[in-house]
Amino acid sequence: MSVLLEARHVTKHFVIGRKQVVHAVDDVSLDVHEREIVGLVGESGSGKSTFGKLLLGLHDKTYGEVFFKGEKLPRRYKSSDFQRYANHMQMIFQDPYSSLDPRMTVGEIIGEGLRNDTSDPVVARERISDWLSRVGLDPDHGSRYPHEFSGGQRQRVGIARALIMEPEFVVCDEPISALDVSVQAQVVRLLGELKSSFGLTMLFIAHDLSMVRYVSDRMAVMYQGSLMEVGPADNVFFNPKHPYTAVLIGSNPSPDPKLERQRQTMSIKGEIASPINIGAGCRYADRCSEVMDVCRSMTPPLLPVTDAAGERMVACHLYH
Repeated sequence: MSVLLEARHVTKHFVIGRKQVVHAVDDVSLDVHEREIVGLVGESGSGKSTFGKLLLGLHDKTYGEVFFKGEKLPRRYKSSDFQRYANHMQMIFQDPYSSLDPRMTVGEIIGEGLRNDTSDPVVARERISDWLSRVGLDPDHGSRYPHEFSGGQRQRVGIARALIMEPEFVVCDEPISALDVSVQAQVVRLLGELKSSFGLTMLFIAHDLSMVRYVSDRMAVMYQGSLMEVGPADNVFFNPKHPYTAVLIGSNPSPDPKLERQRQTMSIKGEIASPINIGAGCRYADRCSEVMDVCRSMTPPLLPVTDAAGERMVACHLYH
């Protein structure tokens, strides 16, 4: 598969005061191939959502470059850039309650992106009705308002809004975290069906590692703005290399109550360090059970590691 999107040394720093800089995303490089789902996991505050927004130009990049189909995207988007790339890249937002304008009908919300795509109102109405059906909603409900729908139905509206433009790349920013467990499975199944039907490429951001492993071809693990490990989803989930990945997966609860009672739970010691004015060294050093002197003085690069399970990328001095 050819590479659809490339992130090269993408960095986002937020200046919050005199000489105080929040390192939200630091030197992240990641390729996403055509028709691939890459799952991005990590603790809250690790920079997952910020990275997804950087790819789509919703945040300006401090450093680094993003390429889409070989074309370098602007560091700072203008209105014309958003219009130009909207047909190719879209986002499904986390909260289906705050991401939909309560003053607009569902039909207006879904069809908002069509304003620059078609001037024929009949064609627009047909496409809106078609996408309401595709996501499992009644086409006649386009005249209703968001408050008349459940959380799961609202998220389906958000999915239809993103996909009606028939994009090639979609960032799914924790699209199931605000939903009930039963509804989560329905939304994930829907995304899988749409991916198969339209050949979508996705960055799937989520907390639930089991769900990410289920939907993803590859899994990327982020900690405090940096990538710790990237590889095939099953390899990373069942045979993690980075100490942080191992603890993160070990702390993930099992959906089977019997297995959950039997397993030995793992927890990450200490608190996540402040992202302000980060210096050299591994971001995870203060919480790592495998820490060495070099970990505190030198930042480990993300380099390939090969074993019986295959090749993946790991940022850890244990392997380099």
